[in-house]
Amino acid sequence: MSLVFRPFTFIGLSLVILSSLFYTSCKTQLPGHNIKVKITGVTDSVCYLANYYGEKQYYKDTANFNQDGYLVFKGSDTLPGGVYSIIIPGGKYFEFIINEQHFTLETDTSNFVKNMKIDGSKENELFFNYLNLVGESQIKSKEINEKKEELGTDKDSIAIYDEILSNLRTNVDKVREDIINNNEGFFISAMFKAMNDPVIPEFPALPNGDRDSISTYQYYKTHFLDNIDLGDVRLLRSPILHKKVMRYIEKVVPQDPDSISVAIDIVLSKAIVDPDVFKYFVVKFGTKYEKSKAMGMDAVFVHMAFNYYLTDKVTWVDSTQLATIKERATILKPLLLGKKINNLVLADASGNDVSLYDIKSKYTVLWFWDPDCGHCKKATPKLKEIYEKYSREDLEVYAVGIMPEIEDWNDFIQENELNWINVNDVKRTVDLRKKFDIYSTPVVFVLDDHMKIVAKRITIESLGEIMNQIL
Repeated sequence: MSLVFRPFTFIGLSLVILSSLFYTSCKTQLPGHNIKVKITGVTDSVCYLANYYGEKQYYKDTANFNQDGYLVFKGSDTLPGGVYSIIIPGGKYFEFIINEQHFTLETDTSNFVKNMKIDGSKENELFFNYLNLVGESQIKSKEINEKKEELGTDKDSIAIYDEILSNLRTNVDKVREDIINNNEGFFISAMFKAMNDPVIPEFPALPNGDRDSISTYQYYKTHFLDNIDLGDVRLLRSPILHKKVMRYIEKVVPQDPDSISVAIDIVLSKAIVDPDVFKYFVVKFGTKYEKSKAMGMDAVFVHMAFNYYLTDKVTWVDSTQLATIKERATILKPLLLGKKINNLVLADASGNDVSLYDIKSKYTVLWFWDPDCGHCKKATPKLKEIYEKYSREDLEVYAVGIMPEIEDWNDFIQENELNWINVNDVKRTVDLRKKFDIYSTPVVFVLDDHMKIVAKRITIESLGEIMNQIL
């Protein structure tokens, strides 16, 4: 099935530990898959098998309980490795690893994890033992924290409890590291390793004695992806790969278009080893930044378009879609922050041509508007207030009327005493809507004295804030 199912979260456990992979056992295995599940407390109900793909889960199969009380998911194909879920009526579920293709799970609805019995799956034995350890540690930690709250200012007793808490965390970490180190080739080992952040070395203190936070951050950013194999398609069928990569892109990397584009190139250079992982992240990044509302992030989409979609690296997009992507990226490319905007030479109310490039102010607001646009009618007087706050040496407005009726344009200018540069595109010498990506009005570009774009597609309120900062 292709029906999307929302990602699940294990109660009391971070979503990131719930991932898995298809590991090919060295032992001889039967063909196809045959997974039997018994759940005490549930009978005569349709249950679902779902699996992760990136950040979401999808229904994979359905089954009814047989006469022996088992759900049986069986087929001649081999199921891709990953984290799968059994969803029972009422929305309850539990997650498990598919690695081996023939095994049995037995549990009950009172506590899926604690009461789980496994036959034929070493990976699930490791997985559920670990989950039980984490669950027990969380219960103990809660009890200890409650006792700490009763101690008030008894520092000695608090220190004792803090040490107990630290030991609980250390024990969980040790078990996880033992799984990583002692189960080479198992997915659970690769999964737990992928969860680990880089261990940052101690850098020498700065001359003033402060910590070298810049070197610390650079090391963390550079080595953030060291523990995750982006070419391993098995990790795609877990929540770990998506969450870790997006954390890198959205949290670790500086949030400017150039830094994000470099980071995307790093991710995709590692992911290209596997076509499914590569495709997933190309689509994810392309869609994310093409739709981004954050100013300047369209540069990332343009980067994606010209470096991936419009090259031989992308093979899954048809010619019609590629033509649409190319057109969109071509329109946006000259309108990116930092680019010198194309000149405009349009007629004013007297029919005289006025060049945008002839303006000599420190900053210019390029204002595309329509007197019939309700938003324009509200925003234009606010723009006038900003304009009148500064001298023409500091700020000029080049207001381009996009409208069907010249009389409406003239009337609005006269009624509102708009004394900046007013021009229109009545002659239709250029397709302004396409050239400047105008799909609604008003549209704002802020230009510096070299006609380079310093801000765009902002609200009139944001324009006022920007002008206050730079002037």
